[in-house]
Parts: sequence; C-alpha cells; structure tokens
Amino acid sequence: SAEFRGRSHWLRMKNLLATCSSSGVSEEGRADVAQSGSQDCAFPFGHRSSKDGIYTPNPRVQNLPNVHNSGKDVLLHCDKCGMHLVSRWVFTLKGKQSTLVPLNGHRTCGGKYFSKQRVPCRVDNFQ
Repeated sequence: SAEFRGRSHWLRMKNLLATCSSSGVSEEGRADVAQSGSQDCAFPFGHRSSKDGIYTPNPRVQNLPNVHNSGKDVLLHCDKCGMHLVSRWVFTLKGKQSTLVPLNGHRTCGGKYFSKQRVPCRVDNFQ
C-alpha cells in the first residue's frame, strides 16, 4: 500500500541520518549507509561539517579563493544549548576576516553558532 511505502521510506531516511552506533541504527540502516558509499556514516549524503567538536567546511568551500584555514582556534557556542565548537576557517574580503560557521548550525538542537569573543562570524553558504 502507499501508506506502507511512505512509512518505509521515512524509516529508511531515519536510519540513514542516524549515527552507526550499535544502539542507534538497525542492521538495515547500516546496509543502506554501506550501499550509499559514504565514508562517514553519521552523514551519508555528503560532507559532515562538525566532527569531534571541530568544524570543517566542505571541500568546495575550502577551495574558494577567499577561504582558508587560519590555524587559529575560534571557540563557538550554540545559542540554544551552549554546545562548543571550534572553527579555524576564515573568509577574507577587503582585508576583513570572518570566522566560518556551519550554515545549518547545531543540528541536534537547531541552534546557531556564535563567538562570545565577538569575532565576526559568517555562515558557510557561498553560491
């Protein structure tokens, strides 16, 4: 039935988006991730920007002429839950630098990252 196919589709998506911990994903979900060819099972559709508390923009953004790894840690905070994230990536335009932060913010709670040190921040959305 159409209802069953719809439910099955959403369950498959849920499994694909979950982490591969033994407590969080069914064997079917792990198989789906393996079939996707992903190197990072926590985000099988492509690049995962935050891992182990460190933000890294996707390769396309990294290769933009005005984006580079400064080597300097900027501590970011989620505006909803206070979770910390470190960014070393900056965008420079006309001599002014902005620390890059993930466009989608903190996926777990929906918050946005900012710097308490008043370092200018910019989301990593470049069209």
